[in-house]
Amino acid sequence: MTSWNKISVNSSLIKHETDKAVLIRMPKKSAYSGYAFWHPAKLCDLSGKGSYMLSFRFSDEWSFNLKRCDLKKSDPIQDKTLGAAEMIAAIGDSVAAKEYKKDERAYSVANDPADITPEVPEVLNDLRN
Repeated sequence: MTSWNKISVNSSLIKHETDKAVLIRMPKKSAYSGYAFWHPAKLCDLSGKGSYMLSFRFSDEWSFNLKRCDLKKSDPIQDKTLGAAEMIAAIGDSVAAKEYKKDERAYSVANDPADITPEVPEVLNDLRN
C-alpha cells in the first residue's frame, strides 16, 4: 500500500496558481533555493488563520521536477528531479518546513486560584434581634 506524506509550508511560497496546479517555490534557506515545482491543485490545501499555511501531499513514489526560476544566479539553468525522501529532507532542512507547533513559552500559564473563604466577623449578642 502506498504511503502518503504531507508537508506544510508558508503560503508565501506560492508563485502562481491555476485551476489544475500550483507553482511552489523552494524555501530560501533550502539547498534548492531559486527552484520551483508544479504540484496538482487537488493535492494542495490552504489552512490556518488567514490561509497562511500551504499543505501539499504526495506519495512515496512521487518525483518532483524542479525548475530554476531565479535568473539572478550565474550558473546555467538546470532542471533537477527529487524523490519524495529528498524533498522531505530538502524542505525539512529549511525553516519553512518546521512543524508549526504551539510554543509553550508563548502562552502564559494559568494557575487555578486558591479557594477563598470569606472571613465572617462575629456578631455581638447586643446587636442580634
